[in-house]
Amino acid sequence: MSARMDPAVPSPTSVREMRELFRTWLEQPRWNPNQLARWLHGLDLPPFGNDVEPYWFVYREWRLDDPDRESERAELARRIAELLRTWPEPTADLPRPEKVLFGLLELAGLLKRPHELSGPLGGLLDRPEISGEWLGSDVRVALRAALAENQSDEGLRSRWVAMIREGGDPFLPGGEEEAFDAVLKMPPVPNVDAIGEALKALADRLAHAMDDETKRRREFRSFVKRVLGDTPGENPLSQPLLEAARTWEWPEPAVGCLFICPNHPDGMVRLRRLVYRTGPLIALTKKRGELCGGVVVVVDGPQDSLEWVKRFAEAAEQRVYVAKDSSDRAQAQEVSVVAEEWAAEAGQRFGAAAETQMRERRLDILPNRGWWPG
Repeated sequence: MSARMDPAVPSPTSVREMRELFRTWLEQPRWNPNQLARWLHGLDLPPFGNDVEPYWFVYREWRLDDPDRESERAELARRIAELLRTWPEPTADLPRPEKVLFGLLELAGLLKRPHELSGPLGGLLDRPEISGEWLGSDVRVALRAALAENQSDEGLRSRWVAMIREGGDPFLPGGEEEAFDAVLKMPPVPNVDAIGEALKALADRLAHAMDDETKRRREFRSFVKRVLGDTPGENPLSQPLLEAARTWEWPEPAVGCLFICPNHPDGMVRLRRLVYRTGPLIALTKKRGELCGGVVVVVDGPQDSLEWVKRFAEAAEQRVYVAKDSSDRAQAQEVSVVAEEWAAEAGQRFGAAAETQMRERRLDILPNRGWWPG
């Protein structure tokens, strides 16, 4: 029977009927794949309402979000995989196959079972018969989302990165935001090397798509924040992401959008060039090298001095990171503010000369005053 147009909330009788249907179907060793296709078309179901899609009714009333129902989730994923492998055969007698495909893909995305689903979902890529719309959305949007949620390895890495670099894909709808979201879900999560490559592709794209450097940096940092959040000093990915930036040779402005975590396991300290040039830090530390085209300076020194330097650097980095403007000029102004706030503490810790030097050098890094990063 067809689903009747009843209120959205099913009656208890409908719920019991649906669960019994599901239990019986799952227990059948020789099951009919067409039955799931019919359910997702809205057929052979108890009344469930006209504002609920069949796939969501199935997911909700079969309680597939319950972690204690892992065996049912796995079995359903295997059966969805079978339908996807033989697509479009299971819908040969149904008038709206795109509705069934949409439901299968939405269920696949909700289940998140890459072991069973990654291969069959990948088999749908670039097939011309994977087309159509449901609920005003291209079914390939649901395919892209299901692929992102069911990645078992790095098999789609090059495709996501190309989608970011080109701003789109010939087959999958979406742009850099959707592709970057997929990279964030790529195993092993978090896949920092893949994230680094994806951000390099984004930097390359923005360099060609936007003329305004300030807008480019703002856009790039919005993606960085999707990795590090709003408190990057507490995020263990801050240091690995800088290493990925080195590996993939990010342009200097892109590196400048990171939180330059001063802590490093080798015992040395990494500082943003602006921070290093501020106050008594040059006198308190010894420069050992530069990274990322000189955006980052590596220093060491006496342990007590390095601990103070790291605390000051973290405060400066946090202020630079959350600022709305990521331009060199704005970064210098933000560091200058922190230097003024910390000048008195520098004097108490290292003497009056350190405080004076910090206040004076705070002015040196400002635009049109002494050293200024190009």
